[in-house]
Amino acid sequence: MRILLIGPRHAGGSIPPYLDVLAGGLRHYGAHVDRIGSAGIPYDPATRAFWPADRILEHASKLLHDADLTAFDVISLHYGNLEIEQLLPVLWTGRPRAPVVCHVHTLQPALFRTHVPDPALSDAIDKAAAAMDGYVFFGEHARRQLTGTTSTAVPAGSPPPCRPVPVPSSPRP
Repeated sequence: MRILLIGPRHAGGSIPPYLDVLAGGLRHYGAHVDRIGSAGIPYDPATRAFWPADRILEHASKLLHDADLTAFDVISLHYGNLEIEQLLPVLWTGRPRAPVVCHVHTLQPALFRTHVPDPALSDAIDKAAAAMDGYVFFGEHARRQLTGTTSTAVPAGSPPPCRPVPVPSSPRP
């Protein structure tokens, strides 16, 4: 199975080890996992401000520039609260792609509601999130965040409590 795992690739995003652990676990079970994602929160410490919407859109577009969305069996999209990756489903509208499973692990999708208010982008993100092919909710809060916005015909569920993935031991010298 080939999986494109989309989500932040920086220490401040997505409860830092979560996506690395997910990728490692999928690989352990034989999946080929490619990753794309942002390198940081769209915030400029020098100006103490979030990037403007056009800069965030430009960065999101660059993430998709070389991505062949049809080269995978499934796309696993992380849905968080300050993440550039929320824009990718808006930007890939109309492009051929593999089915997308959205893993929701958010307190509130706040980037374009609160920090860089843009009602049109916020609405587009909500509609794109509602059009996913499946959902995995990490916790009841995440489920409640999207309740009523997703189709009841779309597969959705919460994973069982995490179990450690066995790591092969290396021989000791």
